[in-house]
Amino acid sequence: MLERVIQFFREVRVEFSKINWPSRLETVVLTVLVISMVVILAVIIFAYDVIFSGLIQKLFELFGIR
Repeated sequence: MLERVIQFFREVRVEFSKINWPSRLETVVLTVLVISMVVILAVIIFAYDVIFSGLIQKLFELFGIR
């Protein structure tokens, strides 16, 4: 049983050596890109929320609801 566990970790080490890890620059650039996209989408969703909330509120006022 112990030999199987040891063999497993040996194989894990071999597989880890085959991984093509991104460079530090690639990691930083892609991280900034992802964070930027999240912020942009959050602003867009916020803008839609404000616009539609205002429209619904105006419709309620127009039809005397509330």
